[in-house]
Amino acid sequence: MDRRAILNGMNPFKSTLISLTPFVFMAIVQAVILMGVVHGVLKLQIDNVFAFYAIGIVASIVFMAIMQMIMSVFKIPGRIVAIVLLMLQITSSAGTFPVQMTPSFFRTVHPYLPMTYSIMGLRQAMAGKNSSEIVSGIWMLVIFGVIAIAITTIVASMKRTVTMVDLHPVITLEP
Repeated sequence: MDRRAILNGMNPFKSTLISLTPFVFMAIVQAVILMGVVHGVLKLQIDNVFAFYAIGIVASIVFMAIMQMIMSVFKIPGRIVAIVLLMLQITSSAGTFPVQMTPSFFRTVHPYLPMTYSIMGLRQAMAGKNSSEIVSGIWMLVIFGVIAIAITTIVASMKRTVTMVDLHPVITLEP
């Protein structure tokens, strides 16, 4: 988000969406390339090609929105938070091995992480016949995306307040 634009009166929601837009385009391109490689180069069997690409694109956009939220909330330490979240999702999303084989902590957080729903939807698109699970996976991803955008908008609206530290940053002299 552009703090200068927010201080000049731009709507925080608009600022959030404007700053997310280039990443959305990048996310779509990345998802299409990835899905194209899996489908066209690796020749994996995909029963529902449209759903496969749709889930890949939606998941990629949602993960970009989540990254924007993490970076706006935590700033530079957000990189560490993002890595921790990634590791948590990989271990608890049932993407590498069944979640039932993981410790209880991972089974507990399993339904609250977006990667769970992207993997569930991709599995159904590739080999399943349960289209309702595909649709519910996409809806859950959309909900995660809306929450991330809402939190980023709230953080952006809090940037309208200027503190003395903003106006007069602390200057330290090193010997």
